[in-house]
Amino acid sequence: IAQNTSMEYNAFVELVFERLNLFNMLGFFLMFFIFSYLFYASFFAAIGATAGSENDGQQFVLPLIMLLCFSVYSGYYVMQYPMSSFADFLHYLPFTAPVVVMVKLAQGYEAGHGYELYLSLLVLIFSGIAMLLLAGRLYRNGILQHGHRISVMTLFRWMKKQ
Repeated sequence: IAQNTSMEYNAFVELVFERLNLFNMLGFFLMFFIFSYLFYASFFAAIGATAGSENDGQQFVLPLIMLLCFSVYSGYYVMQYPMSSFADFLHYLPFTAPVVVMVKLAQGYEAGHGYELYLSLLVLIFSGIAMLLLAGRLYRNGILQHGHRISVMTLFRWMKKQ
């Protein structure tokens, strides 16, 4: 029994260090984590800038939490159907890219399709920068015009303002 346990342990060690390429995954995890944090933090900053009080901001937080839940569930979908066209779409969507890319990286990319990993990271970087600029614009306009309830039309007007 002891020999069988050690063989199972060796198979697990081989899986983690050789087949999954742990250091490669760790590097990409850190990059996707940092830029997805920037992306989602910009959303929360925009909500904070437009909310006059804590109660006003709560109405905008729920859709963002739903996007985060969708992102987690998209990882489960990609585990089940990695070659579907919807999985390819989720791979480039900035909301779901961090989870989907890690799942696909663990499963392994097909030969010649490694560029998808870098393209998804590039889309996430540009989306994070765009959301940061948008959140900055909303913050600038929201601080100057606080004291009244914020409507969706007011948000669109603030986005157009320079």
